[in-house]
Formats: sequence, structure tokens, C-alpha cells
Amino acid sequence: MPRTGQKKINDLTNDEMNSIISHIELNENTVFDLCNTNRQFKNYCKNSQSFLKKAFDILKEKFSWIENERQSELNNLTQMEERGIFTGQQYQVAYTISRLLREHFEAQFDYLEDFFTKNNYTYEELVNVRKLILLILKQMSYYYSGVLINVY
Repeated sequence: MPRTGQKKINDLTNDEMNSIISHIELNENTVFDLCNTNRQFKNYCKNSQSFLKKAFDILKEKFSWIENERQSELNNLTQMEERGIFTGQQYQVAYTISRLLREHFEAQFDYLEDFFTKNNYTYEELVNVRKLILLILKQMSYYYSGVLINVY
């Protein structure tokens, strides 16, 4: 015998979807996962200002983290260079994260810096911004592991 109070996943109100989104732990990897559940969630993600704002905030926070990492490595690099240290793994990591990362992704960093000053953005723009951030994070993980290949 079916439960009479049970709702189908494709028959939720916007308030119910807002509630689901607010209770899920989201990050740059998972922010759009729920949007791919079904057509109703896809439409919700594209049209809900609360979801778009949450996605924007998650991506902006991750971009800020990337920038803070770059600045921290630049500080490390400066201290090493002031002490005459220009070799070694720690120097190489500091140099690649603080300088080469920005040079390799200069256009993407410029775009992201401009994007995060905006007040209006679309779902599609956020999806593209997420792709850029994930690409930069992948490159950073290579640099931190000592692998000096470039991703595209």
C-alpha cells in the first residue's frame, strides 16, 4: 500500500527545493550535481535566484582560496629570494604557484576577477566559471605534487 503523504521528486515546490539546497553540503565539485537530477531541478537551478547566489558564493569562495594560495606562495618565494635561495623543491613550488600559474592562466584569472564583481549572472556562466576553477585547481595539484605539465 503506497504512502499517501509521499511526494515524487519531480513534484516539489520551489520552497521545498530551496530547503533541499540549503541542507546539502555543496562545494565547487558538487554544486551542480542536483541540477542534473531531473528537468524540474534543472529549471530550478537556472531560474532560482537563491540557488544562483549560493553557487556564485561557493565559486567565489574557492577562487578567493586560489588567490590566497598564490599570495601565500608569493610571500614564501619573496622570503626565499631575500635569503638567496633560488633552488630546491620548496622554491620550485612557490615559484610555479605564485608566478607560472598566473602566467599560464592569465586570461582566465582576468575573466574570473571581473566575473566575481558582477551582480547578475546566469546558470550557464556559473557552469563555465566552475570549469575554469576546476581546471586551475587541477593545475595547482600538479604543481604541488612536483609535476610541471600544463593542463588545458
